[in-house]
Amino acid sequence: MELARGAGFSATHPTIRRSETFANRRILFLWAFAALFLVLTATVSVMLIHDSVPGMRSPSSLVGILIAIWIVTIGLAAFAASRPCTTVAVVAGAGLQIRWRFPFRSGAREIRFEEVSLAFLVESWAGDGVPYFYARVDLSDGARVNLTEGPDRRVCVATCNRFNTTLLEHLAIPPPPS
Repeated sequence: MELARGAGFSATHPTIRRSETFANRRILFLWAFAALFLVLTATVSVMLIHDSVPGMRSPSSLVGILIAIWIVTIGLAAFAASRPCTTVAVVAGAGLQIRWRFPFRSGAREIRFEEVSLAFLVESWAGDGVPYFYARVDLSDGARVNLTEGPDRRVCVATCNRFNTTLLEHLAIPPPPS
């Protein structure tokens, strides 16, 4: 961890000073749902192939049903696997350590404080018309990191405030010009 060493900290050393850690694990539900759906689809496929459906007119209609089910299942699994759990650790005197965890891989990145914006609230709408919120920071290279998300505006605002307080007060980052 270059930033931690450059600031006099060792990322593996137990005395590393982390001011705050922000974890966005909301996607875990989708991962679990996709895995369960995959198991269910495999089970139903085996049952349909073994027992068939009473009154089914032709084997080609069974194949068509199975293909349709598997297309939906693979699409859901691919979508879920492309969404990460994110952890942002603010390391006092060093910067941010961002970790993305996907079901089958992970990634990490270190950011200097100058490369990150203050957190801000993003409002959107879920598919059923319910408001949905993100506590987000922008990085200097154009990437975006969601600190938290969900339908509760208060939680996202509190996360924005906590992140900004960590940057502005505890780490003496000057506020942006008004």
